[in-house]
Amino acid sequence: MDTTQSYYETALPYIEKYREYSLILGFIILIWIIEFINIITRRYLDSMGIKPRTLSGIKGIILSPFIHGSMSHTMANTTTLVIIGYSLCNYSWIFILTLSICVSIISGILVWICARQSSHIGASSMIFGFAGFLIYTGFLEKSWSWDNLSLITILIYGRFLTGIFPIEKHISWEGHLFGLLTGIGLVHFDVIPQILEKL
Repeated sequence: MDTTQSYYETALPYIEKYREYSLILGFIILIWIIEFINIITRRYLDSMGIKPRTLSGIKGIILSPFIHGSMSHTMANTTTLVIIGYSLCNYSWIFILTLSICVSIISGILVWICARQSSHIGASSMIFGFAGFLIYTGFLEKSWSWDNLSLITILIYGRFLTGIFPIEKHISWEGHLFGLLTGIGLVHFDVIPQILEKL
C-alpha cells in the first residue's frame, strides 16, 4: 500500500501536467480538423479571417486562430505550439484557457482596428502572445526555472521575431506584434489572476 501510494505521489505531477497539456493538444487537433476542411473546400475558410475595419471581418477575431493558409503554415504553428504549450503547463488548465482567450480576443481586436487590409489568419498571434507571456514572466520572476522556460521560448521562437516587422507581405506581422504585446501586457497588469479571482 505504501509502495503504491509512493508511486502515485511520484506520478501525480506528471498526470496533472498531462491534463493541462491535453488542452493544448485539443487546440492542435481542432486546427488540423479545420485545415482538412479547408483543403476539401479549396481554401474557402481563408476568407473568414480578420478583415480590418469591416463588419464581415469581426467574426475572424474568434475564428482566425484556427484557420491557416497552407499545410506548411499549419505544420509550422503546430510544431511551435507543441513545444511552447508544454512550457505553459506549469499553470492550471483554467489559467491556460483564460490566457488563450485573452490573447486571441485582445490581439484580434487590435488587428481589426489597426492592421492593413487583408484576411489575417493563423495561430501565430496566440503563439507570440504565449511567448511574450513566458518571456516577460521569466524577466519578472527572476527564478531559475522561469529563466529556463524563457530561454527555451527565445531559442524556439526567437528566429521568428523578425515577424513583428513588415518585411514579408504575406505574413501578418501585425498579428505577431499585437500578440506579443498582448502577452506582455497580460503579465504586466496581472490580468489573468484578476479574472480568475472573479470566476
